[in-house]
Amino acid sequence: MARLFYRIRRCCGLVLAATLLAVAGNASAAALLRNEKKVAFGPRWQARVLYQRQVLLTNTDDMARYRELAVPGNTLYRTVDMVQAEIILPGGKKVKAVRGENKLLFPQEDLAGRLRFSYRLTMAEPEMPGVFFDSFSSERLLSAKDYYEIRFPRSMAFCWSAGAGTHYGFSDRFILPATAYGNPRIQVSTVCDWQQVKKAYRQLYEKKMESSPSGALAALAASWARLPGEKQLDAVLRYIRQQVKYQYAGKTVRRLAPRSPEKVLASGRGDCKDITALTVALLRRLHFAADPVLVADAASYNPDFPDPFIFIHAVIRVIIKGEIHCYDLTRPEKEECRFIQKEKFFFPLDNKKGKLFLGSDAA
Repeated sequence: MARLFYRIRRCCGLVLAATLLAVAGNASAAALLRNEKKVAFGPRWQARVLYQRQVLLTNTDDMARYRELAVPGNTLYRTVDMVQAEIILPGGKKVKAVRGENKLLFPQEDLAGRLRFSYRLTMAEPEMPGVFFDSFSSERLLSAKDYYEIRFPRSMAFCWSAGAGTHYGFSDRFILPATAYGNPRIQVSTVCDWQQVKKAYRQLYEKKMESSPSGALAALAASWARLPGEKQLDAVLRYIRQQVKYQYAGKTVRRLAPRSPEKVLASGRGDCKDITALTVALLRRLHFAADPVLVADAASYNPDFPDPFIFIHAVIRVIIKGEIHCYDLTRPEKEECRFIQKEKFFFPLDNKKGKLFLGSDAA
């Protein structure tokens, strides 16, 4: 009897110990998850592209072609450094190029050997931390001696495509495999699903619309609140057309997120993103089911490999009694949404999963 009691007590002890270990393990896992969230990308996360190309120069025509090398310029989100070029002569001697204004120059024209050109490109998307996309032609790379590498801030999921099929990886770097040579277009992205693109853009727009102080918008919405539903919509659209002037941001200014509705309202001007965000914010205060819709050319849309940066326009979508209505307040009223044809790709930033492409009949 005593021996049976001892065995029962021992089994209970083992069960209790296992339970405590499991609880501790879950607590440790939860702590790791919390720490993982803290290691999120900062507002200026960066990915570095290391690029090297080698070309064999055999005659004066080749040398004349490569005597001057254009240096990639810096842009808002791209910084070029470590640019260098040299010609390695048959005997091993190296002749380095001299840096000029936006170009590299070689001092002589009659050099023959192997040209090596390399640079580092640092890219940052401060508005979309963790989102990286690069697309380039494989014509840059001629042989296995050429080099293309992307270094991420830490190990992360990414996908790449070279012609048919999409490949996936998880690492802190991507090195172009030799099998990719000869393909017309190579793409690398840390966003491998259109729903992820949708989530990233939705967060951008929602953050701006929700962070806007309520004073001016609330006063405007209150002035229209007593009108019937359809007249409320007409009043908002008419007000935006009269009070906010469309101003194209220009190709030199790259801005993915809209400005806050309060700033757009105060300045009286804005681009398509600004006007869309302001209109949606006002309509939502009047309880309309309104969402921003991003627009791209259908030729840019690849269902299997999303490009987060193909969008060229933004419009407003309002759903009334199950029917979709589209409004583009950057155009004259008679031409509104006339550009919407089947060759356009529409990307509604709603909170629903499902079909992303809307034909001209639906929009």
